[in-house]
Amino acid sequence: MPHLTNSGFTIKPNPAHGFVQLEYDADRATKVSYTVTNITGRMCLSGSFNALHGRNSEPIDVADLPTGLYFVKLAGEFGVAEQKLVINQ
Repeated sequence: MPHLTNSGFTIKPNPAHGFVQLEYDADRATKVSYTVTNITGRMCLSGSFNALHGRNSEPIDVADLPTGLYFVKLAGEFGVAEQKLVINQ
């Protein structure tokens, strides 16, 4: 059964400005979606990409997000994982 855990999901750099890399492991090729929400729960960014089997790294442009705390959620057939992201502009 494919799965995703928070321990396999990292955001680099964190704190960040400009771009971040979402890094995660996928047990098989699948479509993955992401959302970035602020501390009030408002969605600020979203998108999707096609994950390959193994370790994946996807760039996300966060340059337009104001300084603050955000939550990045990855979701796909393999489950859901969430990490905190700090933006320092």
